[in-house]
Amino acid sequence: MAIAGIRTSSVGTKRLVAFTDAVFAIAITFLALGFTDIPASLSRITSDSEVQRFLADNVENFLVYAGTFLAVSYFWWRHHKMFRYIEQRDDRLVWLNQAALLVVAAMPYPSAVLGENLDLPLAVLLVSLPLTVIALLLLLMWEHSVTRELVRPGLSRTTVVHVRSLLAMTAAVFLLSSILAAVGVWLEIDRFATLAELSWALLVVGALIRKRRWPAEAPHEAADLGEQGADDQQPGAGGLASAVKRVRDGSDTVRIDGFVDGFYAIAVTLLALQLKPPAGAVSTSQLLDNLADQQWWTYVLSFWIISMFWYLHVDLHEKLLVADGVVLWLNLLHLMVVACVPFTTELVNRTGDTAAVILYAGSLMAASMLLGAVSVYALERRKLYGDQTSPLEIRQGLVSNIYANTVFALVMMLALVFHTPYAMYAFFAFFLEGPVTHLVYPDSRTAA
Repeated sequence: MAIAGIRTSSVGTKRLVAFTDAVFAIAITFLALGFTDIPASLSRITSDSEVQRFLADNVENFLVYAGTFLAVSYFWWRHHKMFRYIEQRDDRLVWLNQAALLVVAAMPYPSAVLGENLDLPLAVLLVSLPLTVIALLLLLMWEHSVTRELVRPGLSRTTVVHVRSLLAMTAAVFLLSSILAAVGVWLEIDRFATLAELSWALLVVGALIRKRRWPAEAPHEAADLGEQGADDQQPGAGGLASAVKRVRDGSDTVRIDGFVDGFYAIAVTLLALQLKPPAGAVSTSQLLDNLADQQWWTYVLSFWIISMFWYLHVDLHEKLLVADGVVLWLNLLHLMVVACVPFTTELVNRTGDTAAVILYAGSLMAASMLLGAVSVYALERRKLYGDQTSPLEIRQGLVSNIYANTVFALVMMLALVFHTPYAMYAFFAFFLEGPVTHLVYPDSRTAA
């Protein structure tokens, strides 16, 4: 069937889209590096209060990271939306795209600056101005593509205006934020920094206005689905129209899956940064000491857990026909938490502190719950799944997710009650997941 005919990119833009996804994935992962500079004073002899003070002092960094991550991810979504309709490329489109990526790749710098200077108008301007430039470049890309007929043949005027409104409103909001921040710099009034930051909330207001004033139009599926006749409408395939309708607000899962795969790959690679080789030439004994000092246990554990998330994501998205806006944002929030795992891993390595262990397990639990939320949401909207997916398979995945959350909660509880880093060894409970899942669903192995 059918739904595969709705493309998120074409041969003419395939590599451009893949390169863009890679840059966005690297940029938003590197945003988390802004608060991973753990001071040397924190070590395994550090008290709980010192670690808690360090975390409290970095709350602004965490908030800025979350805001910038969602803002940059929002632009990736806009790019994703545009290239559902752009089927060809020319030199100007490529270089406009590269100019946007030039700014995207640099976002970790202003984000780190803002994290340390939340009330400084110039720091806010350093973030809002690049976001304005990205938005304007995306708008230029769309207008150029429409003017030069690089978009899908027969694309309706309604769709052209709808995408234009998405990009123009985004540019207007960040331009307003930049102006407010610039006024604050000029007048030397720090309150304008707060106003500039709060103005980002207008993205939500703009979305509501746009939805009423310039709504999306369902694509002409007959052209996309090819020569598929009434014979293709098998029992259960009546959900095709509903699924196709959702595509206009999201997409099929192909581009999302590629983006997520790249993100996971970067996240697990960043874990290796905690492995510190000796400086310069060393003796055999010094090298052996260095090997003994490495925290191999947490490196392997974090790598394995992120890999588990990736595998669960693969299993889940192989069952999805389409991913609407809710699925997309749940995925992005999940990735936002996963990007913090190298930081929480390093904090556990350096301190072995109760607060560090709780933060580590808590972040993993949050990532797991967000992934589970995708399953629950898709299960409630059954037509997001293909007809070949049985309810047993879906529920089996949910049982695995619930089991993982239980293990994370157990680690947090043990660390909180007994105030010991040995709570980390509760992660070995993951080896019992198979028997537990089989106990809940005895037929699960047959179904698999």
